[in-house]
Amino acid sequence: MSDTLNRRIAIISEEILQYLLDYKTENPDFTFSLRKQDSSRSKEKRLEKGFWFQGSNYIYIGFFKKGDQDRKIQTIGFVLNFDQETGDLINNYIEISFKGGMSPEDTDFHTELAKRLNIEIDPKNFFGKGKYKGLDYLQNLKVFINTTLPTVHELLKKHKLTDQYLISEAEFQKMLVKTNSIRDKFLESVRKMKTSHHPLNQILYGPPGTGKTYNTINKALAIIQNISEKELIRKIKSDLKKANKNDSEEGIERQVRIELKKRFQEYLDNGQIVFTTFHQSMSYEDFVEGIKPSSENGELSYDIEDGIFKTIASKAQAEENNFEATIANLKEELLNTEKMEGLEIPNGQTSFGLTYRGGKVFHVQPQDSSKENPWYPVNIAKIQRLFETGNEEGVYNITYARRIIEYLKDKKGLVSENTKKETPHVLIIDEINRGNIAAIFGELITLIEDDKRLSAPEELTLTLPYSKEPFGVPKNLHIIGTMNTADRSVEALDSALRRRFQFIEMPPRPELLLNEEQTEEIVKLWNDDQYNIKRTDEDWYGKDFREVADALYSKLGITRQIEEMGIDKGERKKWAVSDFGDRLNMDLPLTNFLTTLNKRLEALLDRDHAIGHSYLINLKNLQDFKTALQHKIIPLLQEYFYNDYAKIGLVLGQGFVAKEDSETTFANFDDSEHDIQPHPTYHLANVENMTDEEFKEALIDFGLKIENK
Repeated sequence: MSDTLNRRIAIISEEILQYLLDYKTENPDFTFSLRKQDSSRSKEKRLEKGFWFQGSNYIYIGFFKKGDQDRKIQTIGFVLNFDQETGDLINNYIEISFKGGMSPEDTDFHTELAKRLNIEIDPKNFFGKGKYKGLDYLQNLKVFINTTLPTVHELLKKHKLTDQYLISEAEFQKMLVKTNSIRDKFLESVRKMKTSHHPLNQILYGPPGTGKTYNTINKALAIIQNISEKELIRKIKSDLKKANKNDSEEGIERQVRIELKKRFQEYLDNGQIVFTTFHQSMSYEDFVEGIKPSSENGELSYDIEDGIFKTIASKAQAEENNFEATIANLKEELLNTEKMEGLEIPNGQTSFGLTYRGGKVFHVQPQDSSKENPWYPVNIAKIQRLFETGNEEGVYNITYARRIIEYLKDKKGLVSENTKKETPHVLIIDEINRGNIAAIFGELITLIEDDKRLSAPEELTLTLPYSKEPFGVPKNLHIIGTMNTADRSVEALDSALRRRFQFIEMPPRPELLLNEEQTEEIVKLWNDDQYNIKRTDEDWYGKDFREVADALYSKLGITRQIEEMGIDKGERKKWAVSDFGDRLNMDLPLTNFLTTLNKRLEALLDRDHAIGHSYLINLKNLQDFKTALQHKIIPLLQEYFYNDYAKIGLVLGQGFVAKEDSETTFANFDDSEHDIQPHPTYHLANVENMTDEEFKEALIDFGLKIENK
């Protein structure tokens, strides 16, 4: 079995185990099966590798007793199957498996269970499986636990097999103690394996509106925490559930994005994540380092300042010491001293005064100077660089800088015994293709390669042109770029950049929008007696209504519950009827609209010039849809086709683009050289000012099957 597959199974096993333990926290009676020991027939030590569940090159999650030599059964479980070479997840499914030595009750139970779950059993092997759609194993496992397990428990009770199959709490805890004794030692290696799943350099690319910038938040946080994006979301949901125990599942879902942005902002504030946008004016001096003018006490000076990339690279590889804390304490002491000369620091046979007036420098006044009232500046950042690297380049008044460091070590507890930090840092570059890559990155384009990073096998450093400092890129600095494929600057993207980044496609996802089936379900819910607009105000206000209303809110994509909006009892019915009515009147299969739109764009242009789903998400009513078309989608089409309205008409249809015969009369002039034939003219409808009926008629011309009511 390949190392890649081993790592994949270990990482997913840990992720699933944590998910199940979190579920048990909220459901104390819940138990499941864990690997008790390695098979005596196997040479592999699977428990030591983190294989917490049954299975060798797959994962089998059991929820009932496995059986014994006489009664060999697995009963029912959730299975993940992998590609044996690449380690990629192939599918996940429900498995029913039972063999010989079973009683008639056992056989009847399994047979009825398979029938209830619509799983066909192979009569020779006593085996059957029901595959889930999609590869979101945590979501499918959640469905299994919430829908399949209750059916299993019901049938076990019916056939009087509960005690025979159920894993008791004592049995579960015994397995868990065994697992945790190994797991505690194993977690660190799992975290290291997870890190390898995040590329050091990646670019999210796709057409406009596909969520490239939106998804950089999730990816950056997953990198910082050394977990997968799925596990990141699961952990946030778990934290929110613990903090808001009374919230519904829909309520928790709505808070996830808010929590993601909150955590992202915290990392932005402490400098562990840096966000920037490339543009035509971005330069090497902005990105790496350059000479910038500054003024101190009216004196103009030119200092070498670190750019965006060098700043975060330096922070990522910084050694952990107490310099910053020590300097902060010294600044506070100097600001609070009543002595004009500040702090007196011995310097050989004499001494000097040290003061701080705010800003980037200390001021030094030597006691034996021949000058009258002399004050010399010492740059604090240069003191730190001298302390951490020993680099004296550009350090003015270096004698005083050295003595300040010695004083801080002797009197203020500054320590130079440093421990390397490898905390992940993330640089996000939005619109990376819009900058002149060769000019911005310069020589750093080589240093960002995985094997050229500091501590890598082929580690490289170089001397920067302004500061003359040696510089390398640390291996814990991740770069995430975004790239709009419809931008014409993509064609000129530096080939050296292409070779050094992994490209992750972000295509349009029309499945996130309302489709025909969902629209029909919404209409059905609306017409249900539970939502009948003839209900009394008391009924609308009651708990029963709010519970069933949440289901409709979820289908409609509404981001707030009724009680969260501060709507009082008297207005609740009026608001709900109006809001639900607007959405019902919309009644549009947006998935079909976006899918059709992008098929036509691909036929006329290419798949890089598509329209993303974000323009159509969370539309509340027809007017929102009109506004999105008028101000977001149509301007993109005009740019794509260089205002060729005939082609825009082929995409949108005659309801939105009308062809008009030209009746242009030219001036009286004898032109025998040209046979002028007036071109047809086109009229682009003002979508925002269309009536609902006109708009729906135009959508029917576009090709949507809707009822204009």
